[in-house]
Amino acid sequence: MDLSTLTQKELRDLRTRINNEIELRAYGTINTLKPGMSIKVDHYKVAGLTGRLVKINRTKCKVDFGTKGIFNVPKTMIEVA
Repeated sequence: MDLSTLTQKELRDLRTRINNEIELRAYGTINTLKPGMSIKVDHYKVAGLTGRLVKINRTKCKVDFGTKGIFNVPKTMIEVA
């Protein structure tokens, strides 16, 4: 594909498609999180435990592990159970 031969409209469409793909890959499972979901956290304090997502903030989430308590966990450490 030679970019110099594309029209302005085709270039804009291409840029939009590329930006959408970048967003999809970057946010993956982080965007699918919803309060009440069962999740696992990649940390030694809660190894092997499944928690319940209580609240979602901009960079961290509150996760309830029952008797262990409620932890404020970075989104990057969360895995859907």
